[in-house]
Amino acid sequence: MDNAEQNLQESEQTEDEIELGKNIIEEDTKLKIVPVINATETIEVKKDEEVNVTEIINGWVCVETQNTKGWIRKEKILTKAEQEKIAQEQQAAQEAAEQQAAQEQAQSTQKTMYVNASTVNVRREPNTSSEIVTNATMNTEVVVQSEEGGWSRVTVNGQNGYIATNLLSSTRQTTSRSSTTRRSTTSTQSSTQTQDTTASTTASTTSASGSGAAVVAKAKSYIGYKYVYGGSSPSTGFDCSGFTSYIYKQFGVSLNRTAAGQYSNGTAVSRANLQPGDLVMFGKSGINHVGIYIGGGMIVHAENSSTGVTTDTINSGYYNNNYVGARRIF
Repeated sequence: MDNAEQNLQESEQTEDEIELGKNIIEEDTKLKIVPVINATETIEVKKDEEVNVTEIINGWVCVETQNTKGWIRKEKILTKAEQEKIAQEQQAAQEAAEQQAAQEQAQSTQKTMYVNASTVNVRREPNTSSEIVTNATMNTEVVVQSEEGGWSRVTVNGQNGYIATNLLSSTRQTTSRSSTTRRSTTSTQSSTQTQDTTASTTASTTSASGSGAAVVAKAKSYIGYKYVYGGSSPSTGFDCSGFTSYIYKQFGVSLNRTAAGQYSNGTAVSRANLQPGDLVMFGKSGINHVGIYIGGGMIVHAENSSTGVTTDTINSGYYNNNYVGARRIF
């Protein structure tokens, strides 16, 4: 095949791609009165201007504008295929930009939080009866995606689920060496001691007389609140007896203000017969600490300024060795 035949074939292939009718100008160019390279030029047509193609000859196309008609080289016309490709590229770019904007928006609403209780359940759905996806221990870092109805949708260790919002804090919890040792001992005792506290599981769902289970649910909803000596409310923080007084006050029960004083409230109960909601007292010489029994050998209490409101075992360590007695309020 000689060069003339090859050029003619390429010209015919290109002409086949250009269709008669409405087309788009690819770049600014001037119309010629005849399809010859050195022909007289007339008006200029602008890039992206729509013209009507009426004839195609040897690489030239005859176009009509609103004012006149003339000839331009075929390269100055965007074919239908090229127009569709450009439109697709523009659409893809727009979709990519929208997706990027959505991702940036989602990332801007995320925040890093930390588990503030010994062990919590990560649920598949935002309720206490939902399937447990995994567990997270004290100070585990989680990414909060959203919050609603007392629950936070989180990503933890690569898994998605829900944790009660009040079990998360914006900073890591400081734990004493002795507390860490006690929690380590507790974690090996039984997986049934896993906490699953939610703000929605409170005394508001119980009768005025209350119950041990309702007291426990209410008390556990304050895990992570700070310890303040003399404190007796969520807004200021709690000390041990201020915490137990506040919890029972939510059920219409007034307790004595000090741990020793609360040892005269309610009725005595043996250690072997402890039930959720019972007050449990401790001390080396006299009574100087009180907590609420939650079952499984565990209490929830306002421990100290390092740990705040937290949970501990009474079956080993300090609280086992310094156990004094218990009182049943309900």
